[in-house]
Amino acid sequence: MNLPTSAKAGYRPHPSNGPNRETHCSYCHGLLGQHKDDCVCLKRTVVVEMTIRYVIKVPRTWDEEFINFHRNDSSFCLGNDIHQLEEEATREPNLCNICQRAEVRYLREATEQDHEDMAFKPSIED
Repeated sequence: MNLPTSAKAGYRPHPSNGPNRETHCSYCHGLLGQHKDDCVCLKRTVVVEMTIRYVIKVPRTWDEEFINFHRNDSSFCLGNDIHQLEEEATREPNLCNICQRAEVRYLREATEQDHEDMAFKPSIED
């Protein structure tokens, strides 16, 4: 799903961006708000799937079937693991400890239904 682009997308007032930095995109060099078709400021939404391998604690008596049930079909919220993943990702300064254990795969272009189902509210400032 194509997203609107803000009038300020691509605006980078740093002197290294040349004499047209106030009026032109620093990426595609088109007029601000009138970006070239291949400009990185023009965004769309897509659906991706992420797989992450990490270690968790579980009761000793739980078997594979119960662990899968608890994590996928019970009232357990995977949002509870966000803190652990954030801690692992930032444990070493300037070194992400998650990247080598994660994979992201493109699934499809996002639809209005995907936005509703996943409660994604795009912003032109993203």
